[in-house]
Amino acid sequence: MQARWSADSTHQDTGLCGVGVTMAIVLDTDKIDARDRAEVMATAVQQLSAPAHLVHDPADGPVRAYFEAWEFGQVCLHRTRMSGFHLVRTPKQIRLSPSSLLSLAIQGDRSSCLTQADVQYETSPGDLFMVDLAVPYQLVWRGGTVTALVLQVDQLGLSPETVTAAPAHLRRSPIYPLFANHLALMGESADLLHDDTATKQLGDSCLEMIRTLLLSAAALGNEDTTALPTDILLAQIRSFVRRRLSDPDLNAPTIARAHSISLRYLYQVWSGTGPSLEQWIIAERLDRVHSDLAREDTRHRSIAAIAYSHGFRHPSHFTRRFRIAYGITPTEWRRAALESPVDTATVDYSLPTRWRKTPVPTVDSLPDLA
Repeated sequence: MQARWSADSTHQDTGLCGVGVTMAIVLDTDKIDARDRAEVMATAVQQLSAPAHLVHDPADGPVRAYFEAWEFGQVCLHRTRMSGFHLVRTPKQIRLSPSSLLSLAIQGDRSSCLTQADVQYETSPGDLFMVDLAVPYQLVWRGGTVTALVLQVDQLGLSPETVTAAPAHLRRSPIYPLFANHLALMGESADLLHDDTATKQLGDSCLEMIRTLLLSAAALGNEDTTALPTDILLAQIRSFVRRRLSDPDLNAPTIARAHSISLRYLYQVWSGTGPSLEQWIIAERLDRVHSDLAREDTRHRSIAAIAYSHGFRHPSHFTRRFRIAYGITPTEWRRAALESPVDTATVDYSLPTRWRKTPVPTVDSLPDLA
């Protein structure tokens, strides 16, 4: 007789780790009566994810499970060893118990089969797969180990279209092997990493890596740039511009042509970001010049040469923009920076260069390019 457990009741969220603590052994079935293991295991699976129907696979032998969980800031790391089962999360369960959790997992050994959004993913040891708990899915777990990072999807700041498009193209992304190795190594050293003082910062870096992976994968699924989700297109535009800031001829028409979109559509996409495209380009260039002027190894170069290397064609135009942004001339800033070196022990390197020493410039104060 198959051990069976399912639930359609409202899911009680106890945190990303499902246990309300920063580290825990969530479940060890070796310490539980064999007759209760199937139900206890199903309950634990739901605590770590969301309500679903779970059927134990008797072909994999007795029910066994060992779950561990660690919180790293805004993400949770799960390391799990389980016997085989079939898991189904239905549309009804999603309506009754919605979840905004996203899980990216790496197969430890054996294999599994995930079906979600009408796409089937067969995974082997070392393969990475993603489960969106807001979308119905079916998982055939054939036993073995898995390491997963779980997070709230809204922490990524991505559109639903991007999150939906990414899974089918994960393995094509050049970011895929980098993140897969990162997750595998994180699982191997979870205790050591969790005891480190930079635990929260590690979680933040995981979020950024996941965001980068999903953006990269989703973009691979559509060669029509105008059909890309806005967040992906904006990421591509920003990357393109930053690689070409040294080109004084860089402008909106060039950017539009490079992305196979109209100038009107470029401005439409950019309009929701805050400052105008022209203002943002100037601010990025100024940030680079500001940084270079404070460096000892650029002391021999003239201010005009440094400004030109970052895309400013006319020295007078550059000087005016610099003073508007920083309230100080380039010459005054260079003298102050080189005569009074910044104490690196007190610098917050999470801030843009132009915010570390001088008053924070507001990009809105910069006039548009003529």
